[in-house]
Amino acid sequence: SLAGWQGQPPVAQGQKPPTFKSAVELIAVDVNVVDRNGQPVAGLAAEQFEVSVDGRPRRVTSATFLDYAAAQADRPAKGAGQADARPVEGSYGSNEVPEAEVDAGTPGRVVVLAIDQLSIPPGAGRAAMESAKRYLDRLQPSDRVGLAAYPSPGPNVAPTVDHAVVRGALDRVLGMAETMQGVRPYLTPSEAMGIDRGDAMVRQQVLDRECGSERGASEPGMYSALDACIRRVDSAAPQMVTQLEAQAKRSILGLQSAVDAVAGIAGPKTLVILSAGLIPSGSPRFDVRAEVQRVAQTAASANTRIYVLYLATSVLQAFSADRLKAPVTAFEDETALASGLQMLSGMSAGSLFTVAAGADAAFDRVARETSAAYVLGLEPEQGDRDGKSHRIQVRVR
Repeated sequence: SLAGWQGQPPVAQGQKPPTFKSAVELIAVDVNVVDRNGQPVAGLAAEQFEVSVDGRPRRVTSATFLDYAAAQADRPAKGAGQADARPVEGSYGSNEVPEAEVDAGTPGRVVVLAIDQLSIPPGAGRAAMESAKRYLDRLQPSDRVGLAAYPSPGPNVAPTVDHAVVRGALDRVLGMAETMQGVRPYLTPSEAMGIDRGDAMVRQQVLDRECGSERGASEPGMYSALDACIRRVDSAAPQMVTQLEAQAKRSILGLQSAVDAVAGIAGPKTLVILSAGLIPSGSPRFDVRAEVQRVAQTAASANTRIYVLYLATSVLQAFSADRLKAPVTAFEDETALASGLQMLSGMSAGSLFTVAAGADAAFDRVARETSAAYVLGLEPEQGDRDGKSHRIQVRVR
C-alpha cells in the first residue's frame, strides 16, 4: 500500500529499486472431459475452461492433460532387481503404500471396487464379478486397485498394483440378499412402504393379488382364510420396512468405510460400486437420505469420484414363474432402488449405469472415462481455503 512506502529513504540515482518476489498458491482441480461415448477429449487449453467456486468465477491459469495409458506405454520395463511387493489381504483400514509399488513419473490411478453383498441375491452377481475381472485386465500395471465387499464377512484388499490378489478375492464375494422366492404374502419394497404410510390404493392392490384366492366360509369364533391373509399382509409391511431401513444403514456404513479407507491417499480416486439397490426413503419411519449425502460429500472432499453399476434384479424377481400375478409396482421399485445410488454418483461427479445381465459395457465406459484427466490450476480467493465445503462447477468450451 502507499502508506507502507512512506518514510522510506529515497532511491539513489542509478541504483536499482528493491524487488519483491511473490507467488500465488494455486488450487488443483481434477476434471474428466469426455465425448458422448465416454472417450477423453485431449488438446484443451486453460482458456477453454470456465470454473466457478460457489457461483463466483475463478481464473484458470493452467490445464495439464494426464493420459494414463500413454504414460504407461512410455514407462520403462521393470528391471529384474526391482521388487514386486504383494500386499497382505485383510483389514481395509491402511492407506500405507509399499515403496516398491510407487513408480516415478506420472502416477497410476487408484480404483476401489465396492460391492454391496447385502443387496445382491445369491448367485445373481456372478456375471458382474466376471465383468469386474475383465475390467482389471484393462487397467495399467501401475494402477492400484482395491476391493471392499460389505458387510462382513467379505473379502477386503487395500489398493495394490498386484491385480491378481483382487481378481482372486472377487471369487469369494457372496450375495446375501433374501430373494422372497415362494414367500407369501409377497410384497415389493414400494408396496411395503406404501402400506406403511397408509396408502389405501396400494394396500388394496396387494390384497387383491395375494388374498383374492383365499375365499372361504367363516367358522364360528374363527377368522376366515381371507381375514388371516389380510392380517399377514398388514403385519408383513412394517416388518419389511424395518428390514429395508436396517439394510440401507448397513450398506451406507460399508460405503462410508470404503471411502474413509482411501481418503488418505493423495490425488484423485475412483470408487466403482456394484449394488442391486439402495432405497434412501419411502415412509415416515424410513429416511436415510442425510446419511447417503454424507457419504457422497465425504467422497467429494476426498477427491473420490463414484461410479455406480446398478444390478437391476427386482423386475426379474417380480415377474418370476412362481408369482401368481406380477405386482403393478415392479417398475416403481426399480426407480426407488436406484434413487440412493443416483444420489451417490450425482453428488460426486460420477455416473450410474443400469446393468441387467453382464456388466462389460458399463465397466468399459468407466475404463474409458477414467483413462485420462485434466488437472486445472485455479487462482483462489481469500475465502476458498477456509476449511469449509465449496461447490466447484466446471464448464468447457
